[in-house]
This record gives sequence, structure tokens and C-alpha cells, in this order.
Amino acid sequence: MFKVTRREFLIMMGAGLAGLIGGYYLPKPLPDEKTKYITNITVNPNEFIIIPFGDLNYVGLGGAGLIAGEEKDFVEELISNNISQLDNFDIHSLPKKEDGEQIIQSEVTIITKDNSNYEITSTNKDFISNIQKYSSDILNKNNELFGNVEVAKTR
Repeated sequence: MFKVTRREFLIMMGAGLAGLIGGYYLPKPLPDEKTKYITNITVNPNEFIIIPFGDLNYVGLGGAGLIAGEEKDFVEELISNNISQLDNFDIHSLPKKEDGEQIIQSEVTIITKDNSNYEITSTNKDFISNIQKYSSDILNKNNELFGNVEVAKTR
């Protein structure tokens, strides 16, 4: 055996203890940030977008949108123009700048700053890459009739 002074012993024990503590230090994992896919698209008042969600198609209408009772005619127009073979649509007006963002199926976010240019964001690349844009005679007619009408805000 060899002789160790008290000072050397404390240094060795301190180094050993520091190594033991350092060896078992587990850093907290970083938050799991998913990649966001973004597209910018211009939707004119006579146009609409379709985002397929499997067997459901989200339809975002530009401009004045549809009048009550026109949904059936609009869906028939989509099917007759071979835009979609499905009749399972979730039809909404695209958000206006004062509405803020719109979240669809908890997967896609739509926002605008000027009611014409939209930023669409999702963590699923397929939703962004499968967005389709079309025009509609019904939306064109409604925009001609109601495009300049200001909606009154209530308190």
C-alpha cells in the first residue's frame, strides 16, 4: 500500500464524486418541435380552395361565399365539373383579417392579412401539397351581388 496525505485523499474523493455526479447528469430533452410546412395562396372572390383530409374535403370559399340554401347547388357544381367524386364536404368561408386564424381538423391553420392572400400552415406536408384551387360560377354571382356589402358589427 502507498501512503496518501489527507489533502491528496480529499482531492481524489472530490474528483471521484464530481465524476460520479457528472456521469449521472441527464439533461432535459429539448421540446419536440415539428417541421411546419407553409404555402401562400391568393384566393380571388370567385375562387375556393379544397384541402383533402382523407374521405373529407375541406372547402374554403373566397369572397362573399354562399347564400343560405346554395350549398346543395355548390356541391352539385363540384361533382358535375369533376372537381371531386366525393360529396363529403366541410364548407366554410375563408377567414377574414379581423377573424384571426382558422384551424381545420387541428392540423391546418389558415390566416390572412388582406382577405385575398392566405398563409396556410401544417405539420403534415400532404395537406399543404394537396391544396387545390378552383373558380365557381355561384361564387362569382354572389360576389357581383354582395361583394361590396359591408357587414354590420354588433356589440
